[in-house]
Amino acid sequence: MIRKLRASDINRVMSIWLQENIRAHSFVDDTYWKAHYADVKKAMLVANVYIYQEQNIIKGFAEIQDDYLAGIFVVKEFQGQGVGHALMKHIKQQFSAFQLDVYVLNKPAIRFYLREGLQIIKSGVDSETGKTEYRMQWK
Repeated sequence: MIRKLRASDINRVMSIWLQENIRAHSFVDDTYWKAHYADVKKAMLVANVYIYQEQNIIKGFAEIQDDYLAGIFVVKEFQGQGVGHALMKHIKQQFSAFQLDVYVLNKPAIRFYLREGLQIIKSGVDSETGKTEYRMQWK
């Protein structure tokens, strides 16, 4: 089931956000994610956040604001089970076009987004981490 974020979900969602960012981005120091935790939590409460839940277990979520997909996060133990695909399908139904940034070193995410039909439109450097990233787009 995919549904909108409820205020009561925020602590679990933020736990997933932190855990999965640290796991997926081993090339970025953990302190970066921890330093942004409070700001991201505030932003989540006003963004469009869609929760993937089965049997009262939040397995993943997607966050999008305007036409920018901040990310799709799936708990590691549920990856490869269609959770990310279901969230992406839902986002595509809700938004006619969107963009996202993904680190070049995050190969699994790039493969996922390419499989989902997104295209790389440019590359650049994240000014905060100094890491190269792609801007990807779907429309």
